[in-house]
Amino acid sequence: MTHDVKNLLQSLNVLCAAAEREAGGSDELQVLMRRQLPVITQRLQQTMDKLRQPAIDSGSAVPARSWWHGLQRSYAGQKIEFREGEIGDQASLPRELFDSAADNLLQNALAKRRLQGDIAIRVSFACAEGARLEVCDAGRAVAAETARELLRGPVPSDSGLGIGLYQVARHAEVCGFTLALAHNADGDVSFVLSGPVKPVAAPTSAPAA
Repeated sequence: MTHDVKNLLQSLNVLCAAAEREAGGSDELQVLMRRQLPVITQRLQQTMDKLRQPAIDSGSAVPARSWWHGLQRSYAGQKIEFREGEIGDQASLPRELFDSAADNLLQNALAKRRLQGDIAIRVSFACAEGARLEVCDAGRAVAAETARELLRGPVPSDSGLGIGLYQVARHAEVCGFTLALAHNADGDVSFVLSGPVKPVAAPTSAPAA
């Protein structure tokens, strides 16, 4: 949740800095505002929805299968294809990292669809020997100069400012995971979050009376 708020604040800071530089209100600034403010508003609403959920949802780890089913429910009806690989019954994953990664990647793909037409979006997930989440879209490739810096720092892009992905990449490193731009070609742009699987923690037994 903290990472979601940081992403939103950094996005707003970038927009404010752009507004200060373009005090006269250039056409480029107006386009940037029209493109980014709806995305920021939507992500803020999603963050508020998470805050309203029961406290149990904020746990640091979650069973992989439960998380995957929850993701599909969250994005039902948005013309996204979900492909399920092998998921271990005892596998768990860091909830905040996977929530943040999935939301950033899917929101970026949906924003790209609004700009480029009705492009296909696919999400694949497996969590057996290792956890692997892939979000793929059939839109245009990320520009080479943007791709080089995309996960290293905030960068401008057609579908966003790249701030959220940068934060997810740093969060992934802390958790022992990796976020990468796995494919970058017209019609096949995919990001992959991957890392080790941990077993679901066994419930703690109550002490004997």
